[in-house]
Amino acid sequence: MDRPTLQIADYATSLTNANLDDHARHAIKRRLVDTIACALAAYPTPPAAAARTLATSAVSDPPAHVLISGAPTTPDLAAYAGAFGVRYWDLNDTYLHGGHPSDTIPGILAVAETTNAAGSDTLLALVVAYETFCALSDAIGPVGSSAAGHIAIGSAAGASRLLGFDRERTATAVSLAAVSTISRGVRGHGALTSWRAGQAGNAARSGIFAALAAQHGANGPHEPFQTLGAAESDELPTLGGRVAGSHLKAHPAEYHAQAAISSAIDLHRQLAPDSIESIVVHTYAHAVAGIGSHPSVWEANDIDTALHSMPFLVAAALALGEAPLIEERHLNDPTIKRLMARTSVVEDPTITAVYHATVASRVEITTIDGTVHRAECTQPKGHTAKPLSDAELDAKFQRHAASLLSSAQQARALQQMWVLDDLPHITDLLATLRAS
Repeated sequence: MDRPTLQIADYATSLTNANLDDHARHAIKRRLVDTIACALAAYPTPPAAAARTLATSAVSDPPAHVLISGAPTTPDLAAYAGAFGVRYWDLNDTYLHGGHPSDTIPGILAVAETTNAAGSDTLLALVVAYETFCALSDAIGPVGSSAAGHIAIGSAAGASRLLGFDRERTATAVSLAAVSTISRGVRGHGALTSWRAGQAGNAARSGIFAALAAQHGANGPHEPFQTLGAAESDELPTLGGRVAGSHLKAHPAEYHAQAAISSAIDLHRQLAPDSIESIVVHTYAHAVAGIGSHPSVWEANDIDTALHSMPFLVAAALALGEAPLIEERHLNDPTIKRLMARTSVVEDPTITAVYHATVASRVEITTIDGTVHRAECTQPKGHTAKPLSDAELDAKFQRHAASLLSSAQQARALQQMWVLDDLPHITDLLATLRAS
């Protein structure tokens, strides 16, 4: 096997509780709470419901169960439906070097259920998946993998840990995941669809399927990363120490709009929407290219595109004082439409120069009387330099669980997630999370 494959296999098979400090343990628990909150937020939406229906088309023995609904299925289809929901509102965490590592969590939980894993073993597998994803993201140039590939490979590595694989079989699972997940870009090319979430679910499914295939004797290519374009000498950066490096989100929106949304909310408190003549969002080049330049982001006629439209998200925050879970009424709101038409998104080279260290945006509004108002956010809430507190994560969970879980379920689920490594069986947590 090539070097990256063996690095991942060595890390997955050698990680022990003794290797994790309290900071890393707490970090993965924080991301578990956040991820389940995101799954709960998406649960009522028709696309997430469709993913759950698809997942019930097969059942394994022993079964996995779809996250939140509790419907019996297979581990790989549970990964698909779960990751679809987690990604749907674009409310889950972001690793700035590439992608959303929390997309791996539903698949790991599904395999943990079918193996009757303890919470401590599940925690280690979650860390393996996260660290693998993030190391791949840091090495995206040398290994030539996509974010979907990172999800699949991370999921396969974490699942291999739960399935008790040795180094050789883990490497096989990683190899199968690496060469089986080919992703075409779904962003930056016109209006989006719900497959931006489906792609994450499909990648998670692919990673879990790769681990199950390896369990049943499948063989993978010996040099999967060379097949993907890496040179024979390429190595991943040392795995470990990244689990706390992903940024959480305060707003349901693409990460590169988070700072601008915060600035717009500040300005909403100062200005009436009908007093606004023009809006200029100053931000970094990556944000302009991704969510502030294509003509489709000024149309934003559907939820998927609106979640990735700087003009829509800023206009909605100015009109409503928040970034809402988008509904049809928001898409057709005349105030939001009027403000979008008056919005420009431009690069500020000084902001570009300090990205990734800061994720800043400045919103400048000129009112009808010619007065200029400005608000700047240098780090959005949830960034690792400005983290959401544990209490704020609890509140995020409770807000999205309110219509699905009883107060007693919410309290118990939070308690179980915060003491994950003390749970005798992960099935206890999954049962608590089933919609009542």
